[in-house]
Amino acid sequence: MNSIRTFSIKFGTLFSFLLIALASNAQLVNVIHVDKTNPPKISVFDGVFYSLPQTIIKLDFIIEKQTKIKGPYAEFSEKYLGTDDVIESNSVNYYIRDVKLSTYQQPDPNNIYFVEIDTKPSKEERSFLMSLNESGLIVSSNNIFKTMEDDLKIFSWDIERNVSDHYFDYFADYNLYEKTDTIVRTVNIDTITIEDLAFKRSIIEKDIELKAKNAAKFIQKLREDRMNLLTGYQEVNYEKGSFEYMGSELKNLEKEYLDLFRGISFSETLNYSYSYTPDSENYEEVRVLKFSSLSGVFDASISGGESIFVKIQNSGSAQVIKNYLSSQTNENVVHGFYYRIPEHAKISVECDNRILAKKSCIINQLGVVSFLPLSKSKIRFNPKTGGINELLIE
Repeated sequence: MNSIRTFSIKFGTLFSFLLIALASNAQLVNVIHVDKTNPPKISVFDGVFYSLPQTIIKLDFIIEKQTKIKGPYAEFSEKYLGTDDVIESNSVNYYIRDVKLSTYQQPDPNNIYFVEIDTKPSKEERSFLMSLNESGLIVSSNNIFKTMEDDLKIFSWDIERNVSDHYFDYFADYNLYEKTDTIVRTVNIDTITIEDLAFKRSIIEKDIELKAKNAAKFIQKLREDRMNLLTGYQEVNYEKGSFEYMGSELKNLEKEYLDLFRGISFSETLNYSYSYTPDSENYEEVRVLKFSSLSGVFDASISGGESIFVKIQNSGSAQVIKNYLSSQTNENVVHGFYYRIPEHAKISVECDNRILAKKSCIINQLGVVSFLPLSKSKIRFNPKTGGINELLIE
């Protein structure tokens, strides 16, 4: 056979290995940039694609949602309980408690390359080995070692609550009661006066104030029962477990009836994740989300709320390399492997002139992409940056 092509693919739990073995008269390959805006000419050779990584910024918000619900008897609390410390209206408020800032990598759609391989017959057979991880990011060329794991991110929206969904269970009290009216008639028989009594019974609906009054009376009775239990009024020698259980149940029942007057307040913890890909040109200050105490975190395109910005300040080291490369002239139409020199940067997340999180890290797409000369070499790439970790030119 003129050429032997062996493709071996091994998938692991989080990463995979792609090995390509080719018999060739030389280990020279041509690497073509696949530009989506200016597609290159179709190659006449076989080959394989690889990509350089780009950095994704991940923001994990920890939001506290506080909910207040007005009690159905709130307006009668001062009259029957002697207190006005109650929730007067329903409300929901959100608060940012923490923001965690992290980064991970994905293939950069602007930096995809086709490795063009010439497989002409030769007396001296040589093999070409290339390793990619499961995302298609290049790991090595003509060098075997364990691939690095991909950073697989799973976004979730979690809710932690501290109360039940059942509010004001004891508001569902019996709504009717029997009313008895006494009708007195005076009857005169000769010189004798007789009062004739008649009773009229009717079923009527309780109004809200009567319900509040009955609830206040029941609260007073519960307090009396707890006092009797504590002072031993029943003169019963309860076991410790039974005594504690009855006291706890009376206290919980009193609290639930008090909630009918003072209302209910509870909180929930919301975990919200958002991913942002910095642009290589406009990245210094970008509005990514919005926040409102009434709505929480929401899309930046919606009106209202305070803007949440991601601000990036690069170190400037990549610009020095760009200036050097721009002064070089290279008219060759063939290239070796493309690699990236990433940029260091400081990232901050800000809302309403308040810094929520900050971190120093590497942002790949702010760096510089260059290429190696055509040569017989062994290369080990860093799949997290697209940079070169090891290079051996033979």
